[in-house]
Amino acid sequence: MTLTKKMTLPRLPSLLAKLHHSNEFLKVFSIGALLTSITAWVVVMMVSTKAPVVLTFDQSAKPMNQTALPAIDQEVSSAIKAYVSKRYNWEPKTVNQRLVEANAFILPQSRKVFEQALLETVQFATAREVTQRAYTHDVQVSLTEKTALILGDRISAIQGLKAAGDLKVLLSFDYGPRTPENPWGIYITKEKEEQ
Repeated sequence: MTLTKKMTLPRLPSLLAKLHHSNEFLKVFSIGALLTSITAWVVVMMVSTKAPVVLTFDQSAKPMNQTALPAIDQEVSSAIKAYVSKRYNWEPKTVNQRLVEANAFILPQSRKVFEQALLETVQFATAREVTQRAYTHDVQVSLTEKTALILGDRISAIQGLKAAGDLKVLLSFDYGPRTPENPWGIYITKEKEEQ
């Protein structure tokens, strides 16, 4: 009688070979993922450091030419003129509305003081039917001192009687957030009328 025994290979070497093959695959996959991540990071850094492309169009979709930014003193002067046009140009019916519009040029922490200071003006203008117009001739801006001297003419009418006089106002200003009502971000901190 012959004994036949079927020989089987041990399973351990076969499993080790498969595991070794899996580890090689994982190493190659990890290196590929690392290279892809580095490439993506380099591309993101290159794209994020480029200056943005800004295209400007007018209302009829025609390209507009790019110009340099205006000088700071011109921006301050423009903001001061807008403030003066709201603060010093009113009629009895619109005095309250115009001074509320001028409120956009006052910092939020100073608005209560501004409103109280102009309360007497509102009452006087409505009671005596006062109309006032101001025309600025010159705005002298000092960026170091943060002041602006407004020179111009003021025309007042009290119950139909008109009087003209000089307008000379020294304004102190500060910088703040830009808003739709105050796109310059210039805020009046102190106002002093000079004679």
